Amino acid sequence: MNVRHFMPALLVATLGTVALPAAAQQKLLPAQSSISFEIRQMGVPVQGHFKKFDAQINFDAAKLAASKVHFTVDIASTTLGAPEMDAELPKPTWFNTAKFPQAQFTSSAFKALGGGKYEVTGKLAIKGQSQDVTVPLTMTQAGAATTASGV
Repeated sequence: MNVRHFMPALLVATLGTVALPAAAQQKLLPAQSSISFEIRQMGVPVQGHFKKFDAQINFDAAKLAASKVHFTVDIASTTLGAPEMDAELPKPTWFNTAKFPQAQFTSSAFKALGGGKYEVTGKLAIKGQSQDVTVPLTMTQAGAATTASGV
């Protein structure tokens, strides 16, 4: 697996769909959140998701400079939905979960693009490698919850 190509996909996945209370200091609502991703294996799209993850989020559209997000993903919880593939993922060839059990993203900046759209920049670390990434993010408000979707 080429980790360099997987890292941006993981960040988009990490910012996949999360439900948050509508306050500056938000708490991830796991029952209403998911982190899914799509990779290409031999040119074929393969979808998967992470079963365990957590986030610390402080987002305020009026104070973007003070907004921050930090995600931790339990890499061993990755599933592609096929037992034979899932058995391969923890091995050194893929994620090497014995040595690298988590992936993390820590934001460094948010940029407003208008209409509830943002770019979030930060460092994504997976399998002992760290990379600067910037991905689009859409925030929508529904009652007391904010939904963040990465694309």
